[in-house]
Formats: sequence, structure tokens, C-alpha cells
Amino acid sequence: MMVKKMGILMMAALLLVAAGCSGKSQGGAQNQAEEKKITVSAAASLQPVLDEIVSEFEKKHKDFHVTVNYGGSGALAQQISQGAPVDLFLSASTDNVDQLKKKNLVSKDDLLLENELVVAVPKGESSSISDMKDLKGDRVKKIAIGTPDAVPAGQYAKQTLEFLKLWNDLKSKMVYTKDVRQALSYVETGSVDAAFVYKTDALSSQKVKIAFVVNKKWHDPIVYEMAVIKNHQEKEAEEFASFLQDKHSQSVFKKYGYFIPSKEHS
Repeated sequence: MMVKKMGILMMAALLLVAAGCSGKSQGGAQNQAEEKKITVSAAASLQPVLDEIVSEFEKKHKDFHVTVNYGGSGALAQQISQGAPVDLFLSASTDNVDQLKKKNLVSKDDLLLENELVVAVPKGESSSISDMKDLKGDRVKKIAIGTPDAVPAGQYAKQTLEFLKLWNDLKSKMVYTKDVRQALSYVETGSVDAAFVYKTDALSSQKVKIAFVVNKKWHDPIVYEMAVIKNHQEKEAEEFASFLQDKHSQSVFKKYGYFIPSKEHS
């Protein structure tokens, strides 16, 4: 009789343990389901401001984690077209988003920001560069520029130089970079005498100064576009995209030197 009772008690204990484990498993699955995660591919020029905005977003949304991959917009678009697991694309060129739309990879897109192209030089050195023609001078040996085929900033710079009929004269001085932040890095370290970068890049550095702002009439409009990529995370991507367009985020973008596109252009 005693043995039978012990057996019943042991069986009951095992059932309780099993039920407890089952409860933990279900709870863990529920917690995991509640956590939101998205991957954002963003133009390298956005890194300083986007890092700040992502940090603020995650503080307000404890259950949401945003991973950002920075790079040249052209290279990022190519990765997405090849199946990279990306939920939101922030491009420094509308052309790259258009390429993805043609492949039916975009569920929603919108204009986000505008920027300006500048020529930056090392801050500690006296520079005689004040306009585009000065780049032809003997004092300018090397000019950093994002690879035009993959980096929008490089594309805008090449458009400018071709418009002014200076491209062939300056081609031998060009040092091509993987993205605009690398071009900024080269001028910061004095590896080049000048670099074509965005105004926001130059403003973010204590080691460079703006020699001059490039005339907007010499190149295509510098417009950042964001695109929600078609996959199972579209709802989460749209949630973060909405945060990027709210008044607070726009004020942060402006602080870094960006312009917000007018309603007429969006």
C-alpha cells in the first residue's frame, strides 16, 4: 500500500514538473513573439544622426530592436536585390530605390531628407580652395570621392565636374572610396587635400572645414528616400519609418544639417 502511494505521489510530482516546464516554454515563446526586430540598411552618411535616433527609439520601445547596416547606397541596394534580409532601406539616392521597385521588392516608399554637396578640406591647414576651379591647381594632389557607380555622393560629384567640364582634368587626382564616410575619413587624416562629401558629413567632423558648397544646379537633387522592403516584417518597418518622420526625429535631422522635403515634393 505504501509503495502504491509513493508511486502515485511520484507520478503527481512528475506531472507538476512537466506542467511547469510547459508553462515556461509557452511563456518564453510568448515573450519571444512580443519582441520586435528589424534590420535597416542605410546610407553611410546617415550614421551619426541615425545612431542617435535609433537609440531614442529603442528607449521608448523597450520590446523593439533595430539593427543598422551602413554602406554605399548602390552596394546596399544590390545586396537587397540579391536577397539580403533587410526590412527598411534608407538611400541617399532615389535611383537605388527605383531599381528595387522595378524588381517588385518595395511595398512602400517616401522621401525622407535633403542634403547638400560640399568640398571639405583639412581644418588645420590653410587652404587656397574656394571654388571648383581651384581643384585644378598644383597644390591639390589628391581628391577623395565616393565611387560614382556605387556611392550617390560620388555620382553627384561626377555630375558636377562633368557639367563644368572638369572631370577629365581631375580624373588623375581622384581617390575612390567605398562610401562618403570613408571620403570624409581621408580628408580628416590628411590623406587627401580635399573631398566631395555631404554638408552633414563635414558638419559632423571637428577635423575638416567646408571650402565651399557645390551649386545645386550642377547635379541631381540630393534626396534621401526610404523604402519598406517586402517581407514578413513590413508592419514593424513601417512603425520605425513613421518614427523617422515625426516632429521630434525631424528636429534631430535638422540639428545635423539636413533639410526636410516640402510636402509638394513628397
